[in-house]
Amino acid sequence: MDGEAPRPEGEPPSMLVVVNEEMRRQFAAIGEVVTFDLTFKMIRGESAAGGRWKLGCFLGTSPTKRMVPFALVVTLLENTQVYVRILRTFFLAMKGQPAVLITD
Repeated sequence: MDGEAPRPEGEPPSMLVVVNEEMRRQFAAIGEVVTFDLTFKMIRGESAAGGRWKLGCFLGTSPTKRMVPFALVVTLLENTQVYVRILRTFFLAMKGQPAVLITD
């Protein structure tokens, strides 16, 4: 499932949350503790609006201590409103919330 935050008509997307069925299955099995972080200007090139894209991910840890991705995020903006929209989109995609969410 691709989740996209609502935006005004004609405005290009500023955020995309990507989740697939395997990620959902993993989250349902081991998603009690989840971390989320965005990189700072990790993706080269600029958007049509002139901003730099940021890459983020929701991660968990398997019982064998391996990192497990639950969702990937691409966003132009990094502010409180965007973080809230990213989190809400993630929770809707996963049909639930983790017991603990660690972010900066």
